Amino acid sequence: MSWLVLLLLIKISVTLMAVALPCLVLSSSLLTKFSGIRASNAMFRLYGVAILSLLLGYSFGLQQAVALQIPWPTLWVGLFSNAGAAVVLFRSRLGRKAIIAGGFFALIALALAVCCQFPQAAISSW
Repeated sequence: MSWLVLLLLIKISVTLMAVALPCLVLSSSLLTKFSGIRASNAMFRLYGVAILSLLLGYSFGLQQAVALQIPWPTLWVGLFSNAGAAVVLFRSRLGRKAIIAGGFFALIALALAVCCQFPQAAISSW
C-alpha cells in the first residue's frame, strides 16, 4: 500500500460517512442541528449528490494509485476542493464543528499538495 492509496481511502471513507450519506438521508432539521447551516432538504440532498460525484472521482484516482499510476486529475481536483472547503469553513464562523471539519479538509489538501510535489514517493509502497 502507498501513502496516496491510504490518503484516498481515508478521504473517501470519512467523507462518505460524515458528509455524503448524512446529507442524503437525514432531515434538514437534523442536518441544521449538526452543521449550523440552514437549508432545505433539497439543498442538502443536492450537496450530498455533489459530494458523491467527487468521491467517484477519488475512487478512479484510487484505482490508478493502486496500479502505481499518478492520478493527476484526482490530485488537482482534490487539492482545489479540499483547500476551498477549508477556507470556506474557517471563514464561516459556524463554531467548533466548522473548525474541526475545516482542519480535516486542510490536512487532506496539505497531504495532496505533498503528493503533487513528490508523486513517485506518493505511489511507492511502504
